[in-house]
Amino acid sequence: MILVFKKILPLTLMFAFSLGAYSQERLSLEDMRSEVLDNNIDIKVQYEKYYQAQRSVKNSLGEFLPNLTAQMFFWNTSYALLYAISPNPTSWFYYQASKELSLAEGYVSESIKLNILRDLTLSYISVKHQEELLDSMTEEEALLKRAVSMAETRLKMGLGSESDVFFHTRNLMKHQQQMYMLESAMAIQKEGIMMALNRSPEQKVELAELSDTTFEMPESTESAIEMGVERSPELAAHTFMTEGARFMVRGAKWSFLSFTGIGFGYPSALAIERSKVTEIELKKGKVQNKIENQIALSYEQMDLIEERLEIQKEIVQTAKENMEQSIELHHAGTVDFYEVVRTKRLYFEESRNLISLRMEKRMQLAKTQRLLGLDSSVNKFDVTPFENAALIVDVEKRSRRSKVSVNIDIAPELKDQIVSVIYGGDIFDYRILNTTGNFYLYTKVRGTGEKAVTASLLLSSGDIVKLETIVSL
Repeated sequence: MILVFKKILPLTLMFAFSLGAYSQERLSLEDMRSEVLDNNIDIKVQYEKYYQAQRSVKNSLGEFLPNLTAQMFFWNTSYALLYAISPNPTSWFYYQASKELSLAEGYVSESIKLNILRDLTLSYISVKHQEELLDSMTEEEALLKRAVSMAETRLKMGLGSESDVFFHTRNLMKHQQQMYMLESAMAIQKEGIMMALNRSPEQKVELAELSDTTFEMPESTESAIEMGVERSPELAAHTFMTEGARFMVRGAKWSFLSFTGIGFGYPSALAIERSKVTEIELKKGKVQNKIENQIALSYEQMDLIEERLEIQKEIVQTAKENMEQSIELHHAGTVDFYEVVRTKRLYFEESRNLISLRMEKRMQLAKTQRLLGLDSSVNKFDVTPFENAALIVDVEKRSRRSKVSVNIDIAPELKDQIVSVIYGGDIFDYRILNTTGNFYLYTKVRGTGEKAVTASLLLSSGDIVKLETIVSL
């Protein structure tokens, strides 16, 4: 008994090892979409850029403090300490620009993530539908082999000709050529998936069946466009890049105070910074227009695909009835087997056209899902509490000039979502970057009468909330 067990055990282990060696990991679409966020190299690089941008904010803040040893070497101690705690205006504005650009980097990373998820989904859908096409073509291949075999048999019996054999053999070989081309396309798609998952070619992955999508498009094109614009990380990135460029403009204006902008290069440098703002604003408008048009086009294409699907279903049904009729006639001896082959091939062809249309519809849904930003992890919060914030303005009237102070009354837990506040209107023209949650500002003005005071709150989501009030001087 022990001897038998010793002989069986190695065989059992070898069998188990062989099963493990040839087993494939089975992944669903959702599994792969989750995995690509963890393993994709492009996203890792982009997130690294994001973290670098965040560190740049801290580094820029640290650059306010010049090298104390060098300052003491060239100037007296009191001046060096004063300079150390009072950074020049250019440094301050570039710090604010760095803050804005770090937020823009986060939205750029989000955009790249959504693009990779879309491409992965399209590849997955394509492979699964191509597998359906290949199954249909394999079934048709068996039919064509039967036709070749029958032609060869008829030739041997003297009932057929060599041209018949050549005709059916040629049909079989052309069909097999199409199958090889389809398999090549599937291999390319799978290679793209493996690259997206950052896996080596040796790792075998089996794609699970494609489940029905739970995504439902908004009822109207208008509501879809509104959703796409609201959730677009590209537009949010452009918003913060624009604000960052604005700070660079103000930094260029102030740079003469630190003696870095005096000279012939100062006007040209200022013009370059202004052109950056204009360029980014124009690009943002172009991106928004593109998003709106792509969503509108997507809805038109979906309507056309639905109509084509209904027509194709009728064509498939007609081809099926024609095939069944030819089979009955063949059994009755009215038509030959080659007529059955012809009608079956028509049915296979139209069935594959239906599969392709379903694939086209599923792909269009995935593209629309990307345009609407539904996979985005960007926190789009309710702006209502910010719209309900109070813009508080106090006026202390004096003989020559009145002191006007302004502040934002808002819940403390909401202050962290505010990136900056721009005070404007008839009295103020100043921007406060949110570093401490304090938005208090005051100025002294001359004159009397009613004056408008406004506040534009830039939120971390890229939304801008505007508040306004009227005061009397």
